[in-house]
Amino acid sequence: MGCHVMDTALIARLPLFWPIDHHSQGRRRHGAGLVVDHHGVHAVADGGDGGDAMPVFDMIETVLVKKYWFRPEFRLRLVARTVYVALTMFVAITFPFFSELLSFFGGFAYAPTSYFLPCIMWLIIYKPRRFSLSWFTNWICIVIGVLLMVLSPIGGLRQIILKIKTYKFYQDYPGLSHN
Repeated sequence: MGCHVMDTALIARLPLFWPIDHHSQGRRRHGAGLVVDHHGVHAVADGGDGGDAMPVFDMIETVLVKKYWFRPEFRLRLVARTVYVALTMFVAITFPFFSELLSFFGGFAYAPTSYFLPCIMWLIIYKPRRFSLSWFTNWICIVIGVLLMVLSPIGGLRQIILKIKTYKFYQDYPGLSHN
């Protein structure tokens, strides 16, 4: 179902389609789009990036209170968080290469912290018997993680370069149909 959602879900949802049309392909695509809409609404309601933005909110509000002498109240939180969400939305609409950026930066951050650094730490701490099943499993994860760390940013950068060649600010995407 998710493979039928366009890469840039926000732009894909701009033409307001009826959620269920008479073609099964369209029904799957729009059903998946509604799931994306549902998650997008919750992401904005939770602060732009869900719970991940809470440290950013805390930092912004701390600076506003300590450096600029704002009172820590509900209005400050509402305005600061709304401005943050609006700015991130503006950047996302202006440069809609989210999956490519995710691939580019995820290769640097996600692959090491999720794939091979925990395996390396586990191997150092527990010192399993060489060539045992757990030893092989960890080394396979390390190799896959290093490959992801190297190849993911290369592929993401390549896709960004290819899309930037034909990208025009605030223009329609060439594959997006407004039927």
